[in-house]
Amino acid sequence: MRLANLDDVMTLAAKYPGRCATCGYPFAVGAPIDWDRTTRASRHAACVPEFAARATQQAQTVAASRATGADVEIPAPEGLAYLPLQRAGIVFCLDRFGKGGDASPSRGGAALIADEMG
Repeated sequence: MRLANLDDVMTLAAKYPGRCATCGYPFAVGAPIDWDRTTRASRHAACVPEFAARATQQAQTVAASRATGADVEIPAPEGLAYLPLQRAGIVFCLDRFGKGGDASPSRGGAALIADEMG
């Protein structure tokens, strides 16, 4: 969300907890915020557009990690097939950590795919 005219923006201490209109992260009571009188939007006083881009990227990553299916063909042992949920997990890991690249834990490339038994 974009803040309006600077004449309409006040920097003050938050009276109530809320969420930043720029990055989406919460702010606590007493945190310095910029409040826009016309739109009634609040944002961290130090929030910059890069935070919003990072928050959007994190939201997309979380959404991808919660996928329940994927329309891809993944080789499986003869006579077996992956469930849609399992294919989605494999696709997420390949997209996130690369196809055939260095997936060592020291590079942040390790993944554990698990499911409830039963």
